Order: sequence, then C-alpha cells, then structure tokens
Amino acid sequence: MECDEDVRRVMKLAKGSTWSDAIACSLARRAVRGDVAAAKELRESVEGRSVQRVELSRTEDGTPEFVVVYATQIPGARTIDVQPEKELPPGAPADDETL
Repeated sequence: MECDEDVRRVMKLAKGSTWSDAIACSLARRAVRGDVAAAKELRESVEGRSVQRVELSRTEDGTPEFVVVYATQIPGARTIDVQPEKELPPGAPADDETL
C-alpha cells in the first residue's frame, strides 16, 4: 500500500514507496543516528535474532566450566554453580571428554 504523498515528500522517498519503505527508512535513519534499539531491530529483521552462546572451558585447576551468554540480561538472573558428581585428578580426562 503506497504511503501518503506528504509523507513520501517529507521523507524524500521515491514515487510509489510503500508504508513499509517509509518505516524501514525511518528505522535506518534512527539507527545511523545512534539509536541502539533501532539498530538492533534493523539487524534482527535482516539477519535474524542472535542465538544464545554456550562456552565450554576449564578453570586453572582443570574443572570444566560452562558459561551461557545471552544477548540481553535476563531480569532476576543468578549464577548457578553446579558441583561435579565425582572429583577428577588435575589433568585427567573425563570418560566422555571431547575437548
């Protein structure tokens, strides 16, 4: 559906521009001016939402460490510390270790 002629002229859009064109152009302009929310919305609409990232590493004493990283902080989030079922000697590989 074509946007109003007045809107098209004010936004300097080409003839035949739709409301979707006007909204996308407005969002892009806000993102370029530094609006982080507009930039995020624009990126997610083009590339898709960010996935949660999981990191697997070992601490200095060889204990496995799992870190879950979210794109935005979860309200009320807390750290969950899980103790291993059995202690392994430092440097000993776990039975199912693939690192």
